[in-house]
Amino acid sequence: MSVMKFCSLTFPLDAYETLYLRFLPYLIRKPLSRNERCKFRSSENLFFLVSGGVCVVSHGFSSVLKSPFIYGLVGCLGFSSELHIRACHDTALYSIGTRQALHIIQSEGLWREVCCVITYNKMLLDFVHSSMRNPSVSARFRIAKAIETIFHLQNKHNMKPFLAKEIMSLTLLSRSVVMKNLSFLKESNIIDISKGHLTCLNEEKLNDLLWHPEPKNRSF
Repeated sequence: MSVMKFCSLTFPLDAYETLYLRFLPYLIRKPLSRNERCKFRSSENLFFLVSGGVCVVSHGFSSVLKSPFIYGLVGCLGFSSELHIRACHDTALYSIGTRQALHIIQSEGLWREVCCVITYNKMLLDFVHSSMRNPSVSARFRIAKAIETIFHLQNKHNMKPFLAKEIMSLTLLSRSVVMKNLSFLKESNIIDISKGHLTCLNEEKLNDLLWHPEPKNRSF
């Protein structure tokens, strides 16, 4: 299954530890309690996720990140995005301004470590969202892919996101399309939903949807 491939991506721990140790004297600690929210721009800060996990929303994408992780390094290179962060657990978050971070990277010769982390982050996020916004595949496949990801992240991080809202964020499909397909999945005993949350998933039946996608112009 694709989730297994997602989990098997190798995090560049050596690069993370080197950057963390070099930046440590300049890092500002920002502890977050469960469900606490914050917001910043990647062009102004980058953060080290040292413990716990956060849900990051940027450009409509929602991603759950688990420590250790570095986010915002591309802000040092001039790329900017607004990040909305919600803590999934009690979380230790450390931040540093991108201008200061860039100075340390240049003076300490840390470009190899930066490239390792940016490459990993790009691979991870590309994998998670590879099929969810692809207009060449059916809505059925995109929704099934989103549900698969939500289910595994939900179990792994003890989260309970609102299913329809999360699918809309991941796939950019309209609410009417999402709700129509969720009704079909419930009637087919593939999923069960309670108060807007996914409570049960028949992974075998869902895999049938993932491995036998219908043409784009077909719906449930």
